[in-house]
Amino acid sequence: EESTIVRQMVCSSGVPDSPDATPCGSFVVKQHYPDERGEWYYIEQYGVYVQYVTRFNGPHLFHSLPYFERDVASIDAEARSRLGTPASHGCIRLRSEDARWLAENCPDGTPVEVRAGEANEALRLRLLRRGYDAGDWPSYRAYLDAEIHAGLTGALEARRAD
Repeated sequence: EESTIVRQMVCSSGVPDSPDATPCGSFVVKQHYPDERGEWYYIEQYGVYVQYVTRFNGPHLFHSLPYFERDVASIDAEARSRLGTPASHGCIRLRSEDARWLAENCPDGTPVEVRAGEANEALRLRLLRRGYDAGDWPSYRAYLDAEIHAGLTGALEARRAD
């Protein structure tokens, strides 16, 4: 139901039908390491930094797009260009501001439902321009009906670069 949508954000999951597929199902958020949910987290297996990790299933995390250093200017441009399409190693990649929102608003014990969805290019493009936050709009319908111009990304990286 529309009225229960609090936030909607563009993401990249793992590639379906591959060893990197993001698992679907019901999970519960649980922090494992002290540096999760903080500004920077190093994923040694891939040699990248991410921001605002929220763990939902063993090695599977919600987190920002990857960075090559602890610096927002070092963002992985290829990963950024693929945001909104399957591209990860099984985690769910988000814009930094969305990963931060999850880390700050979904404490341990928060239920998570991961579902396979159908591609919706119109919604992907809308979310790339500006994600939905219930606090910014009178209703979800108002968000869907609004004209959202290209360039309104709402991305933390874009704000920091200004």
